[in-house]
Amino acid sequence: MNQDNKDFKRFKHFESSFRIIACTYEGFLYGIDTTLFLKEDTKINTHFDLVWMFESNTGSVHSIAIGGKYLVCGGIDEVIKLYDLKKRKDIGSLYHHSGTITDLTFSSKISPKFLISVSEDGTMAIFRTRDWLPFITIKTHHGRVNSISIHPSGKVALTVGSDKNIRLWNMITGKRAGKYNLNSTEPFCIQWNTLGDHYAVLLRKEVMVYDMSATLVYRFSSLVQLNSIHYTISEKNRCEMLVLGTQNGYLQIYDSKNGKLLESFVAHENRVKAITSYTCSFANTSFLILVTASSNGLIKLWLEFQEFSFLEIGKYNCGENRITCIAVVDSF
Repeated sequence: MNQDNKDFKRFKHFESSFRIIACTYEGFLYGIDTTLFLKEDTKINTHFDLVWMFESNTGSVHSIAIGGKYLVCGGIDEVIKLYDLKKRKDIGSLYHHSGTITDLTFSSKISPKFLISVSEDGTMAIFRTRDWLPFITIKTHHGRVNSISIHPSGKVALTVGSDKNIRLWNMITGKRAGKYNLNSTEPFCIQWNTLGDHYAVLLRKEVMVYDMSATLVYRFSSLVQLNSIHYTISEKNRCEMLVLGTQNGYLQIYDSKNGKLLESFVAHENRVKAITSYTCSFANTSFLILVTASSNGLIKLWLEFQEFSFLEIGKYNCGENRITCIAVVDSF
């Protein structure tokens, strides 16, 4: 897709590339190499190259995670699939949970020592990445665990579940460090911000943001269902943004400090199922790219061309396969 933008004249002939990983309701795993070209005519040209597409799981994939060279995904078949991104190789499967895998994360994005999984069976499992053996399994919630988020330090984690509780975990000892009852509807996602001094809890039509002392900083409600949440940093003013995707296809951009709505626009015709971001560089200048996916199989790229303003610069259609989750990684 081509898009005129005179701000990029000084970056002509430069290019940046990354890989989008997408999973679907049908159990397929996509690897899509994405390259951005800035040409002499100041047009942004986006090229997509499908590197792989195959069935990784039986049934819907609920979560995907990347840590270093490792890619993992899991879902309704209760199996965690392991892949080596560098070698493009299937390196095995983990059969540990007795319920749908609801969320996956690594202890570190660069050199992870552990993989952490949570499930509808109410447990959290920690696996060593050196041999993929289970290090510890913890009963975390009464009922299913919906989401887990590791603090940027890697030392603590937060989980939410169907029991409407937030639970804090010491990842060094594997023991519970705190419990907070939300006294609200069931939360289905939790996420630390980029600095690790706040975290957001996503309910169907509400967002609540807390500080490290579990004090509510702010909350806001939505008239439509909220499906996805993502923290990222603006490359225009270095402010942190909280990005939400809605059931009716909108992206909503909030100031993460105070919950002020900064921007809202239609991103997809269908619900926004997943959001992530990538920072690309041209001539030592960084630009933020939002990557969004809708349930109808469409992936879109959004360039932050002005402060809190985004421009669509490319899209990839996965056809009839309905996307559930996405991730972005540097091309190997």
